[in-house]
Amino acid sequence: MNQMSLLGSQKQPRTPSARTGPRQQPLEAAPSRTTRKGPTEPMRAKPVRTTLLAVAALGLLPFAATPAAAETPPETGGRQHIAVHQGTDPSGPLLAAAYLRCFPTSGSHPAPEASCLKLAFANGDYTRVPHAQRPCPKIYQPVTVVAHGTWHGKTTAYKHTYPNQCVANVESGDIFNLNPWRD
Repeated sequence: MNQMSLLGSQKQPRTPSARTGPRQQPLEAAPSRTTRKGPTEPMRAKPVRTTLLAVAALGLLPFAATPAAAETPPETGGRQHIAVHQGTDPSGPLLAAAYLRCFPTSGSHPAPEASCLKLAFANGDYTRVPHAQRPCPKIYQPVTVVAHGTWHGKTTAYKHTYPNQCVANVESGDIFNLNPWRD
């Protein structure tokens, strides 16, 4: 065999210029193996599946948070601890104490509804509570009132010494009128 016949029998690589015929496309337009769909090739299903899982997880999130939200309702009013001490100092003997919760109203205060309304009118500030209209005796038996807690999420603190319990009751609109001083 001569060399020419051996070379002639080998297949020559085809180039775009070597292609002929009406149905052939240039090599640049031929589909690549990465876009061909097959059982081992990554497909569009993964992003869709990930999106569906994310949507399902977000859809279930409110159900997971519901029990915690039911246990701790948002504070719409306030909570106050009120203590009345004998003398001019909070270190004196405790005469009376009460817990007051507003909106919803509860606690150990003898008149929680009226006291909460007066505090709401004064926006939780004891110095702005309207005074009750009644006279008090001019007897000096000082009492010190200490009240602390929260009002609409803000910490509150109040301390004041009154000449007697009657004056404390009148000037607080009876918020400090705790047992045993129901006058």
